[in-house]
Amino acid sequence: MKFSKQLSAIVMSLAFAACAVAGDLVTKQTASTSATACALVFGPAAGKMTVKNVQTSCDSPLGAVTFYARSGNKVSPTSATTAIATEIAVPTGHGMTTNDLVVYVWANGTAPVLRTVSDCTTTSITVVAIGTVGTTSDKIYEVSAQGKIIVAGNSAAAGTNTLGNYPGDLFATPGDSPLYVTMSSVTNTCLQVTVEK
Repeated sequence: MKFSKQLSAIVMSLAFAACAVAGDLVTKQTASTSATACALVFGPAAGKMTVKNVQTSCDSPLGAVTFYARSGNKVSPTSATTAIATEIAVPTGHGMTTNDLVVYVWANGTAPVLRTVSDCTTTSITVVAIGTVGTTSDKIYEVSAQGKIIVAGNSAAAGTNTLGNYPGDLFATPGDSPLYVTMSSVTNTCLQVTVEK
């Protein structure tokens, strides 16, 4: 009887540990009906975020899925009044430059967005207006391309889609990083990405 209780306790502990280790799966999908690439943005996780599956329908020659993750600084706006404007006040020494890609993450849970820095000073960055009221608790992450999967060959043509399903641990972000995923398109492309946070 005592052994049975100990065995039950061990099994329950292992089950709890497995639940604690396994993260939440989040799936997003998008499509493009033009030459504009498909794009998905996942907000940051406390630890690493792992891409577990990518499904595609691509009509672009040498069409590729590209993964972007944190490559530089993470800063918060220094003024809530400028957080939604084109010019965002940021701390001195923010480390960003013109043409850098940034992901803006709202503290209130608004879906994060990717923007390009069009101008930069020592105390501000200029981006396309992000459109939702921000606060000094928001975060701005500098990101860059860090991985790629070619999903279509040279013979891909507009209207002729190459289908792909890519399971497994395909890409992992560094800790505390958003994930931005794009896929090439000519006229009609679909992208679905599943991540574990």
